[in-house]
Parts: sequence; C-alpha cells; structure tokens
Amino acid sequence: MKSIQIFMAVLFLLGCKNPEEKANTIVSKDDCVKAVFEKDSILGNIRNHSSEKISLSETITNYSNDLKKLDFSNCPDAFKLAFHEHIDAWIKMKDITNKYPSLRGELHAIFDQIEQSKDSTEFKLHLKGIWDTWTQIEESYK
Repeated sequence: MKSIQIFMAVLFLLGCKNPEEKANTIVSKDDCVKAVFEKDSILGNIRNHSSEKISLSETITNYSNDLKKLDFSNCPDAFKLAFHEHIDAWIKMKDITNKYPSLRGELHAIFDQIEQSKDSTEFKLHLKGIWDTWTQIEESYK
C-alpha cells in the first residue's frame, strides 16, 4: 500500500511542471520572430507618442534600449543581425535629432518638420538607413 502511495506521489510530482520551466521552453524560430515583431509594434507605438513629452533623441534612446532587451535567442541569425543593424540605424538618427531637443509632437510630425529643415539631406539619409534596415529584417526570415 505504501509503495502505491509513493508511486502516485511521484506521478503527481512529475505531472506538475514548474511554470518557469514552461516559460523557458525553446520556441520555434517563427515564434521568436513573431514575438519580436509583436513587441516592436508595441514599443513603436510608445515611441511614436513619447516624443510628445520628451525629446526625440530621448525617445529614440528609450526605444533602442527597449529593443536591445528583446529576446532574440531563438530567432534566426540573419534576423538577429538585421534587427541589431536596424537598432543602430535608429541610434544614428540621433546625430540629427540631437539638434532639435525642444521639438515635441508625434514622431512622424517631428520627422516632417526636420525633413523641411536645413538638415533635410542628412535626415533623409538617416531615415533611409532606418527603412533599408527594416527591409533587411523583413527579408531575413523568409
């Protein structure tokens, strides 16, 4: 009788998985890419409106730092590389946005203002870098 109780207890314990173990299970590369895109979408929305209250450069710093914290460990290598190049492209945009610390508004509205400024040519190059690296991200996981 006692051995049956021990056997049942062992079965019970084996059936109870630690929730942390489930969270740490290996996900597929597709799931990893999907998760990064979902988190980037949320962070991008925050980014687009943060510049209404803080400088665009600070907004970009926060956005870039948050992107760096994403878990790319199960993503394809080409995707990881492309995404980190995209983060770098955002950081390079601060070469321009640092010149406009007092501009406030939705990110795209500020971009429109800077595009009309004396820094238009350099701004467009940095913006092209952001879009080019985004294209690389999209092509990296197909």
